[in-house]
Amino acid sequence: MQETRDPIQELLIAARRTQILDAAAAVFAEKGFHRATIKDIARVAGIADGTIYTYFSSKTDVLLG
Repeated sequence: MQETRDPIQELLIAARRTQILDAAAAVFAEKGFHRATIKDIARVAGIADGTIYTYFSSKTDVLLG
């Protein structure tokens, strides 16, 4: 049976992904992709490091958005 999310959950997920992508853009602009770390992105986004992996599988996945 497929689990469905309500519209509010979908909005919250989209907002968190956007928050992470915005933080990543800032970090990549400052440090470059290779020097940037997930920890850097999480710090700028104001979230725990592991939270990023709930939404993205890797730093490359974040870059690809």
